[in-house]
Amino acid sequence: FATRFIAGETVEAAIDVSRRLESQGLLVTLDHLGERVKTLDESTEATGEYVRLIDVIVHAGIERNISLKLTQLGIDVDRATCIDNLRRILEPAARHEFFIRIDMENSPYAGRTLECFETLWQYGYRNVGVALQSYLHRTEADLRRMNELGARVRLVKGAYKEPSSAANQH
Repeated sequence: FATRFIAGETVEAAIDVSRRLESQGLLVTLDHLGERVKTLDESTEATGEYVRLIDVIVHAGIERNISLKLTQLGIDVDRATCIDNLRRILEPAARHEFFIRIDMENSPYAGRTLECFETLWQYGYRNVGVALQSYLHRTEADLRRMNELGARVRLVKGAYKEPSSAANQH
């Protein structure tokens, strides 16, 4: 099942799969898998991996879309560091015309994710968008706010089992 969504265990393997998919007319977004780092050093390392991924993608000449999770950039460790790490990714991404999508994690992260996104939006970063989970109670208001900003939103079903206090149950 996972091989449908995971292009490879190395960046090079993911590049090869991306080229094949693009030759079939498909669009590609790459993600360096990982989440919930526990230290600032781990968040710095993950940030460096994303900056490296940008360089590899530029050299490979493939689609310039990346998605990431803020728990991988340290939102649980220090919000300011997380925002700075995201900025360290967005700057080279902007220079090379990348689009960065912030994935939405489970409901306890929804507010903090959007706060980080909006902080960078206020600083003028426009090469970034956010995913919203369609079944969260708060999503309609969040979507309205993102539309008011003019932000690019990816509306997703969501992969997390959420409590009924946070999400509509299907």
